[in-house]
Order: sequence, then C-alpha cells, then structure tokens
Amino acid sequence: MTIPLSDEPITWLFVGDSITHGCVHTDSARSYVEHFNEAVRREGNRKTDVLLNTAVSGWTVGDLLKDFEHYAGRFRPDVCIVMFGTNDAQDGVEGVARYRAGLEEVVARLERDNARVVLQVPPPIHAVESGRDEIERYREVVRDVAAERELLLVDHPSDWEELDADGGYEHLLADHIHPGAEGHLRMAGLVLRTLGLSHLAN
Repeated sequence: MTIPLSDEPITWLFVGDSITHGCVHTDSARSYVEHFNEAVRREGNRKTDVLLNTAVSGWTVGDLLKDFEHYAGRFRPDVCIVMFGTNDAQDGVEGVARYRAGLEEVVARLERDNARVVLQVPPPIHAVESGRDEIERYREVVRDVAAERELLLVDHPSDWEELDADGGYEHLLADHIHPGAEGHLRMAGLVLRTLGLSHLAN
C-alpha cells in the first residue's frame, strides 16, 4: 500500500506538534517535512505540488480539533500526514481513550474531504525524564487506528530500534523529546519509503 501519484498536482498537508513544526531543535538544519518537500518537489520533479505544514509546537490532537478547519480542513489536502501523541502522553493512562477518540475524529474528518491519511507513530523519547512514561500506550493507539482503518503507518520507533545494535539512537535526539538534525533526516527517509517514494530518499 503506497501513495499513488497522478500527473496532476496534489496538495500535501502535515499536521502535528513541535516535532513536525521543526522549530528550535534542528539547529537550523532542515526538519523532516522540509527534507520531504525537497525530495518530492525537486528530486521527484513535482514542482507544482503544494506542501503545507500547519503543525504547532506544544499541540495535542485535541488542539487540532478545536480549530480543525483553519489548520487542516480548508486546504482540502490530497494527502495528510498526521503525527500527534508526544504531548498527549502527558495525560498518562487517563488520557489514552480521549487521545484515541480525538485521533479517530481527525482521520474521519480528513477522509470525509477525500484526503488520503497517513499516520505516524511518534519517535522515541526519554519517557521518564520528559514526564511521558505512558507514551507507549499512545503509540499503540496509532498502530491500532491505522490497522483498523487500513491507513499507511510510518512507525518511527520500530525504525529507530534497528539502531540498538549499533550503539542506540541517542545521536538522533536533541533533548529528552525532540529529534535533532540527524533524527529528522532519518524520519524523512522512513516517510518517503513508507509512501513508496524510496527512490527519492537519501
């Protein structure tokens, strides 16, 4: 299952929190969304595609739902790539059901507007130090929703776990929560491969 690309221009939309926003922690290097933009619109020669990133630092899935039309709906994207959970996980076990309901509502609204939805599992963090020690429950929600709705799933934790044999993934993080420049580059590569655009990945 991949994203079919027509000859007509398409609109890509990324929604999420600070990781997708790509602010501060990349040390002025490109975020994964910016790498994706370079790969698709330049290397993929899809210059007339439109790529939008409306992610907001600190946001949860509930924040997006409060003003969904402004940050997502009005753009009527052909493809929407969604990643929430890192901030939602601060609500612990009590917030898991609310997170699932919110994520399902985001997917439903996007699909009503005929968007192809791609879900991302938030990348590894230092769970205890960041106050998000229940984040794995939130990651499982993303995997479950993707499986139930037959959505493409970009599973960053599974990808990063492959690095354990080579000394771990610490070098991909800028702090307890945010990927640094190397982390964003790896994330971009996985998004491209998952969408069937591996020939554009670095």
